[in-house]
Amino acid sequence: MFAAPPSPYLSPVNATPNKNAPERRLKVLVVEDTKVWRDRLVPLVNETPGVELIWAAESLTEAREILLMVRPDVVLLDLRLPDGNGLDLLREIKKSRPEVFVVVLTALDGPSVSPSCFAAGADAFLSKSSGLVDLPELLASLVGSGQ
Repeated sequence: MFAAPPSPYLSPVNATPNKNAPERRLKVLVVEDTKVWRDRLVPLVNETPGVELIWAAESLTEAREILLMVRPDVVLLDLRLPDGNGLDLLREIKKSRPEVFVVVLTALDGPSVSPSCFAAGADAFLSKSSGLVDLPELLASLVGSGQ
């Protein structure tokens, strides 16, 4: 479970938020090559309270460049990308930034897909065939957990 250091925005007496504290928002990076799916993901992310979309990358190369510049809390990662396999990026993220919560999104539904993703370090797996109906709830639970 994620444990945060003591916040300077909490009062030591009663642990109530300081009204002058900046709002903490969960930063999300989307890595999805298909425009139709990006067009579905972006509103789902943006409409979830406490969540901020920081970038929508279309390839592994673009995602790697973005990850050099930004520090997302969550990565929504497609497996099949035009320049490689999302599992490669998943392993890289978990090696360099294990605290990042990675959600694998894929249209691949074979029996070995989900176990392969978890073995590579995925924190969650969502099938695109479900229409991503569980994504807003998953993001909201991460906001609530302080991820």
